[in-house]
Amino acid sequence: MWGPVFERYRALAVRLAGSLSLPAADAEEAVQEAAVEIVGRASRGGLPALDSEEARRNYFLRSVRNRAINRRTRSRPGEPVPVESVAARERPPIERLVEREARLEHAERVESVRRALESIPADEREMIEDRFFRSRTLREIHEATGVAISTLHDREKKALESIRARLKGREG
Repeated sequence: MWGPVFERYRALAVRLAGSLSLPAADAEEAVQEAAVEIVGRASRGGLPALDSEEARRNYFLRSVRNRAINRRTRSRPGEPVPVESVAARERPPIERLVEREARLEHAERVESVRRALESIPADEREMIEDRFFRSRTLREIHEATGVAISTLHDREKKALESIRARLKGREG
């Protein structure tokens, strides 16, 4: 299955590895390493289902590219890697920054909700924790506490209004 792919695309793979600023001998080594890795993974059943020759060719060339980048980076640790040779899976710095900002924003929202919960009376807070954090129904809370369902409903409504007002920046 892989033999014809290696034979047919070996020259292309060597050119690909060489285009990543590798000497010819290193380019050959990168191609050999990629082929050995693929055969080993295929024999262990560790490869994704590659139904067509095109899919196998693309997998082979990606493996060669990754091996060539690794060899180049190891051989010249002080030199920057050209942008074209950076793996497609690596996210650009702007995406990492946006993701970091989103995590910070999420943490701030969680902290705001925690403070809002702390600002309401203990009985209302306990009821909200039962309803939303422990996923208990009003009937289950009634059975556990003996408090009337209508009272629990009123507490829930008042607590949610207080939390909502606090999160919107109003006192309540």
